[in-house]
Amino acid sequence: MSAIEIIDIGAVANDGTGDPLRTAFDKINHNFGFLGATSFTTSTAYTVGTTPQVIYQTPVATFTQGIFQIRSSSGSSSQDIILNAQITNDLANVSFVGYGTTFVGTALTNYSMDVSGSNMRILTTALADGVIFHFISAQVTFEGTPTPGISIALDGYTDSVLTTENGLIITTEL
Repeated sequence: MSAIEIIDIGAVANDGTGDPLRTAFDKINHNFGFLGATSFTTSTAYTVGTTPQVIYQTPVATFTQGIFQIRSSSGSSSQDIILNAQITNDLANVSFVGYGTTFVGTALTNYSMDVSGSNMRILTTALADGVIFHFISAQVTFEGTPTPGISIALDGYTDSVLTTENGLIITTEL
């Protein structure tokens, strides 16, 4: 999918310098394609115990990237995190970063993501035994099968195209 197309409306009304009607509606139809490629959903889940548990999943075939805001709460404690994620080019793994974590009371859970059974999943592992309520807000974008890009080598591997200003080591969650 390419960029959103802007309709040229001319300098002033009816000056004849804008897009012809057919061109304008073609751009409108193209732009509506972006709406079908992004979904916004909310869901809830409960977890009990300290083993990893799935709180959200979506088919890998309809997941290219996503932003997830999760609020987990139990008793008087709660925590909020934002996860940015993308599927790997081979559709076998998901890469993600968590940020913006805020706490009220004590920390409740750790978050992870994986691909299992053709689904991208978000999992939580509670830090203490008990019932935790999770509210998940998801913005998932699908653009089709990801195409391979440039390989990025990390952590001192040769032929790396990624570096930092001060030569710091960069790590990933994989």
